[in-house]
Amino acid sequence: MNIAKAQSRFVLLVSGLMATVGSASFLMAHDGPHRSSAQLTKELDRGARVIEFLEARAVARPDDSIVLSKLASARLQQARRTGAPEDFARAERTFRALLQQSPESGGGHAGLAYALLGGHRFAEALATAREAAGWLPDSPEILALIGDCHFALGHYVEAEMAFARLLDSGLTLHSLARMAQIHEVRGRYDEAVQCMSDALQAGTLLDESSADLAWCRTLLGDMALDHDDLDTAEAHYRASLRLHDGGHVARWRLAEIASRRGQHDQASAALRELVRQHPIPKYLIALGEALVGTGRAEEADGWFRKAEHQMLLNLQQGEVGHVRELVEFWLAHDRHTQRALELAQRDLEEVRQDAGAHETMAWALHKVGRHEEAVRYMRFALRPGKTTPQLRARAEKILQATDHPVMPHRAVGRKSMQTARVLKK
Repeated sequence: MNIAKAQSRFVLLVSGLMATVGSASFLMAHDGPHRSSAQLTKELDRGARVIEFLEARAVARPDDSIVLSKLASARLQQARRTGAPEDFARAERTFRALLQQSPESGGGHAGLAYALLGGHRFAEALATAREAAGWLPDSPEILALIGDCHFALGHYVEAEMAFARLLDSGLTLHSLARMAQIHEVRGRYDEAVQCMSDALQAGTLLDESSADLAWCRTLLGDMALDHDDLDTAEAHYRASLRLHDGGHVARWRLAEIASRRGQHDQASAALRELVRQHPIPKYLIALGEALVGTGRAEEADGWFRKAEHQMLLNLQQGEVGHVRELVEFWLAHDRHTQRALELAQRDLEEVRQDAGAHETMAWALHKVGRHEEAVRYMRFALRPGKTTPQLRARAEKILQATDHPVMPHRAVGRKSMQTARVLKK
């Protein structure tokens, strides 16, 4: 259930970047849309009609760069709604076609970077964002985009520098939320919560969209959940849904809280509705896990197989941006552990080098019995400063399998936790 939190916390689309990119509220921490099912269905239908109209115009006027830019923007917006890799790939192809016609379009480079970022091709996104900066050197949005790419790659020093400059340009929801994420990954929990709360207040004063305000609430919930504060997390998720009805990440997290409390029937009922609207692997797996808790292992296995098939299909199609979900699934169920290790290595080498990638690599090494090597990667996972219940448990199990000394936890959720101190030496 912590897979998405181990992944990138930043895929942001900022309002008013360029006409090419289109208007968009920022989106971070998780992939996909954050709307109610009825609203999302309506938006998807409207988006599909817009794309169909623009596609016809582009065929009739193939040399019209304005039409092509609008089509690229529409496809990017649709990809943000669905979160589907294939939709980000369509947006990418359209932006590339636009840049063939208008190679000096700063907005075209920015749009391409966003499409690559949404497809979890972070190194390419960073290179493209830097090209956009050449055309739009004074744009705060481009500075934010470059920081987002660095953060996704695990370049936390570079990301913090970019976000500090962004914060200097103005105290907004977007700049404060980004800096909150830096505080969080550095293990500065109190500062992270305060900064995200400030982002929420700034967004309210500056009349930001309800979706952006709801997303701040969701991130505050995630912070509390990482520290096992279920009551606070639940309050934030429910506040998020009141701001923007039916955000599906908040619904997923509420189901996770129900599962943690042993309310597996409630969790499975909520997740059934969720996967009906959003049948993506992490939700399918969550439903399977909830069903296991209710004793329906055979039905759970069906959902697991469906999720696995979807992830393997993506991998066969060359989409490695979400390979960590498959690795974590296999490791959690003791399936194909050697293959999981190979894919964890691929994730670390080809996708990103963030703390989550090192954690997954460490756990995969541990699962195949290479405990001393696992210690080395776990040290990298702990180095930024943030810990979660899963990370602490894994660190302790890895140490227990080696000759390294292990001391009991003194405080859940604190960076002074003994196992982390041993590993970080």
